[in-house]
Amino acid sequence: MRQGMKCWGQKGKSKKQRSFLLVCRVTKACYKAQHLVASNQLTRPKMLDWAPILVGLLLFILLSPGLIFQLPGNTRTIEFGNFHTNGRAIIVHTFLFFGAFTILILATGIHIFTGRS
Repeated sequence: MRQGMKCWGQKGKSKKQRSFLLVCRVTKACYKAQHLVASNQLTRPKMLDWAPILVGLLLFILLSPGLIFQLPGNTRTIEFGNFHTNGRAIIVHTFLFFGAFTILILATGIHIFTGRS
């Protein structure tokens, strides 16, 4: 902390003083953000990682209950291409999606970079 700046919860400050400090800090943060935007440091990232987006889209399509398969099915344990679903299948496919997405993105470290290098 810089000298002269005091903690938020310091006793003895009135409500007006705390409000003024909050406005000052927000204004200072906005000024810094405007400076970053003006200098193109915030608006133009050097590289974008598209792997989470593309893997998530692919898994969402492949693991939609009833599209390719459904686990558990309406009449059987597993059904293929019936285009119907139920609540249990939605929960199971949610866990399958989360597990596959976590393994592909975090454990294997897939990255697809675009933009300037």
